[in-house]
Amino acid sequence: MVEVAGDQTSGRRPGFAKAGAGTMPPVVNIVTPPGNKVFKNPATLTIIINDDKPLPSNEPEIRVNGRLQSKDQGLRAIGIEKREQVEDAGKKLQLTRSVFLEEGENIITASIYDADNEMGKDEVKLMFMSKRVDIWAVIVGVSKYQNRDLNLNSAARDAQQFKNFLMSSAGGSVPETNISFLINEQATLRNIKSSLSKTSKSAFEEDMIILYFACHGVPDEGELYFLAYDSDPVDALSTALPQSFLEKLLNKSVKTNKVVMFADACHSGALGLPKVRAGRALYTNKLISAIGQAKNGLAILAASGANEFSQEDQKWGGGHGVFTYYILQGLKGKADEDGDGLIRTQELFQFVCREVAKATKGKQNPLIIDRGYDRKLPLGVVR
Repeated sequence: MVEVAGDQTSGRRPGFAKAGAGTMPPVVNIVTPPGNKVFKNPATLTIIINDDKPLPSNEPEIRVNGRLQSKDQGLRAIGIEKREQVEDAGKKLQLTRSVFLEEGENIITASIYDADNEMGKDEVKLMFMSKRVDIWAVIVGVSKYQNRDLNLNSAARDAQQFKNFLMSSAGGSVPETNISFLINEQATLRNIKSSLSKTSKSAFEEDMIILYFACHGVPDEGELYFLAYDSDPVDALSTALPQSFLEKLLNKSVKTNKVVMFADACHSGALGLPKVRAGRALYTNKLISAIGQAKNGLAILAASGANEFSQEDQKWGGGHGVFTYYILQGLKGKADEDGDGLIRTQELFQFVCREVAKATKGKQNPLIIDRGYDRKLPLGVVR
């Protein structure tokens, strides 16, 4: 369990005199499961209350979506599983409670008045899903290629940071077993194909798949090829990952309609070979757009628009691609434009497009590619 910094507020009970100088209201913290998601009803919560004076014996008031949880109102009762005084003469109280939730998002508040009629309050959001929803991810980042002339600076580091976010509570606490993580020499063509196939078979209809590619992309004879660690850009046909492999996988094998792809495959560094350099950015981004038509529900955020290259520099987080830097900034809270505590797909995409264009002075403009994706699909929780 992790402690959530909710909306902590304080106040005074109406009609009571002002408390003595120097007194502080109680501090209330609701502790929730990792990722703020539960799959069983009722949900078990721990409430921790701290005060600078002994706490009263009354129980905190708990509301779910604004409705008071009490027997008196004819609602399902809160189960008081455990109450214990801990530390310093009753100034810290820990309660374990069971609350009944509605399907989807729930706003839970807990409040209590102390002996001086000062109120402490906390608020958290908790997602209840009667069917368990898993997140599966394939993350590929290649900075060091077998052909050293292809090397990039930040791709592997970007991939690592993206993985770290998914495994954090804000990213849904995705188990490491659900993530295929391939960087540098691990990201061979064989391993990438195997990971994509395995993930497509593992994800059920209710699940979500996240694909992240930070590597070179090479167009050749009307098809885009993602360069694996062991790819040869001169012979992409037989050594690199073709877009047709992804399209067929998404269309035939993937059962879920919740697929989000981040594609950073048009880097300006390396690839000095005349055969693949001319017009590469233009065709790479056009072909990425074509992948977006492979499946209903697929949402793609490409790092750059037509005839643009992706930029990477130390000024973005100490050494990131500007695209991934703003993805992470957005997922960690800056994309929460409506202030509901959730980072939704459309919010993130629009934030990244705006901030990357601003940071590069219009030289790099991420591209949103979709075929009817769920714009409200949550990708992160604000901590």
